[in-house]
Amino acid sequence: MKRYSLGEQLRAARIKKELSLYDVEKVSGVEAQYLLAMEMDQLKALPKDIQQEALEKYATSVDLDFITYHLFSWIYYY
Repeated sequence: MKRYSLGEQLRAARIKKELSLYDVEKVSGVEAQYLLAMEMDQLKALPKDIQQEALEKYATSVDLDFITYHLFSWIYYY
């Protein structure tokens, strides 16, 4: 069974909802460049002080359970 990265899951959820990065930016308030970094599994490219909030806003914007992604990101990135 293939495991999908956090970024792959965020991107898949966004595409399923037929949203562009700019659509998510408008809804979440997170800059498109940071959304793209998260989709590319480059969470460390975001300023440390907004990583958690940006991930929560992105996940919420595409109807993903943030708690699941919070725990996964902690394990995946640290």
